Amino acid sequence: MKIHGAAAMAILILVGMLLTGHVRFAWRARRNRGNGSLFLGAFAILTVTGYGLYYAGGEGLRAWTSWIHLAVGLALPLLLILHIWLGKRTRPAARLRKQPPSVAKMHVS
Repeated sequence: MKIHGAAAMAILILVGMLLTGHVRFAWRARRNRGNGSLFLGAFAILTVTGYGLYYAGGEGLRAWTSWIHLAVGLALPLLLILHIWLGKRTRPAARLRKQPPSVAKMHVS
């Protein structure tokens, strides 16, 4: 559990770094907003439930918090793969590559 706790702190720092660059840029470009919001929401749930696991009072609340934390944590790799896949589909260069060469040339400056 010590490694898990240390990794959680590192992930929180990484998410903070992503908020200032990657997330801000993609949000302004109106790219992958829905899935990105879902992904950030999953991190928020993991943060709150992780905190709750340390400080939750009753055993009933702790059990629910544990199950939620486990389910979201196990879903996170799938959400990441989906986020990357959907992100690649929304890139302008990816859209140009899927068009016939004659149409793609018209968009290149």
